[in-house]
Amino acid sequence: MGWKILLPQEIMEEGEKLLRDAGHTLIKGRGFESEDVKADFEEYQPDAIIVRITKMTREVLKANPNLKCLVRNGAGYDTVDLETCREMGVQTLYAPVANKHIRSRDCTSSYVRDEP
Repeated sequence: MGWKILLPQEIMEEGEKLLRDAGHTLIKGRGFESEDVKADFEEYQPDAIIVRITKMTREVLKANPNLKCLVRNGAGYDTVDLETCREMGVQTLYAPVANKHIRSRDCTSSYVRDEP
């Protein structure tokens, strides 16, 4: 049985397809602000979350005792309360080059659009 995965912000279509094909249920969040994620945590109790810029504070994390995994799409954990994650047994991961591919794609598309 797959996990419920909260997506406060969009991820690439290929990533969504990969997760769905693996049997996971994706929950489109209300937004990426901490209060939005906290409300989604309380309502859906997802197993995992993929975040980019959301501040994952103790208060937000404690709103979902079911959380098993937090993935940070970007470099580092500067927006994640790692101590609370450790206390709760939440595995934390990050994808430091994920945004690099998006920036490359966006720069390439804007360059191509500007050509006559």
